[in-house]
Amino acid sequence: ALDLSGDAGLPLKAYPALVLAEQAVSLRLLPDLDAAIEATRHAWPALGEIALGRDLAWLRRDLKALKQLGAVLIPLGSFDQIHSDAWLHLRRHLFKTDATLPLRAAKFEASLARAQHERNGIIHSFTTRLSELLEARQNVTLIIEQKKSNKAISYPGMREQLNSVAPADLLQRFDYDDLPHLTRFLKAMRMRAERAKDSIPRDMEKSKRVAPHEQQYARLTKAAKNPSQQLLIKPFQMLLEEFKVSVYAQELGTAQKTSEKRLNTLAEELERKLK
Repeated sequence: ALDLSGDAGLPLKAYPALVLAEQAVSLRLLPDLDAAIEATRHAWPALGEIALGRDLAWLRRDLKALKQLGAVLIPLGSFDQIHSDAWLHLRRHLFKTDATLPLRAAKFEASLARAQHERNGIIHSFTTRLSELLEARQNVTLIIEQKKSNKAISYPGMREQLNSVAPADLLQRFDYDDLPHLTRFLKAMRMRAERAKDSIPRDMEKSKRVAPHEQQYARLTKAAKNPSQQLLIKPFQMLLEEFKVSVYAQELGTAQKTSEKRLNTLAEELERKLK
C-alpha cells in the first residue's frame, strides 16, 4: 500500500492494481485492498495475453475444435458464448499464479514462462476434459428427466446438485484443473441414483450424514455477497462434493481428505471471514 496521507495527517492509503477496461489494461491506484485484488485477478490474464500476442491468438483460433463435441455443448449456450467462455477459462489457467499482489515484474515474467509451457497441447486436453464432463452431465440429466428407469431413480435435490456442480456457466465458475473432479462428482451422482433404486432407505440413511453440511453450504452461499466472497467459499463446495463421493461412491476415490470434522472446521473458518 502507498501512504498518501500528506501533511494533513488524515490516514489515506492506496493500492496499486491492474485494471481491465475495454480490452486494455492499465495501472491504477485503488482505495481498497479487496478491490485491488479483485481487479488485478481479472486483468492479470488479459495483460498476459497482450504480452504473448500472436502465440495466444493461434491458440484462441484453435478453440474452434470444440465444435466437434456436438450436441453435448447445448447446455452451455450458443457456440459463440461457449467459445468466449472457453478462452477466458483457458487464459485464466495459463496465467494462474498464487498471488498477483504486490505487483512485481519477476512474478509476471514467471507467469509468461508458465503460460508458454502450459499452452502446448492444451486445446486437445481441454476438449477431452470438457467432453468427458459433458457426457457425464448428460447421463445425470437423463436420470433427472426420466425420474425413474430400470437402472436408476432421481433422488431429492439431484437437479439442484447438478446445477451446482455443472451449471451452464461452469467454464466461468470453475478452473481448468477442476474439470476432472467435476466429472467424478457427476459420476458419483449417477452411481448414487442407481443405488438409490436398489434401496431408498439405505440412500436416506447415508443422506443424514450429508444434510448438515449441505445446510452449511447454503448458509455460506447466502453470506457470500460479492465475487471475492463467492470465490472464497468454493473450497467448501469442492470439499462437500468430495465428501459425497466418499459416502455414495467410495470406489471412485477422492482427490483430498474429507470428513465431517474437516467440513465443520472449514465452515467455521469461512463464516468468520464472511462476517
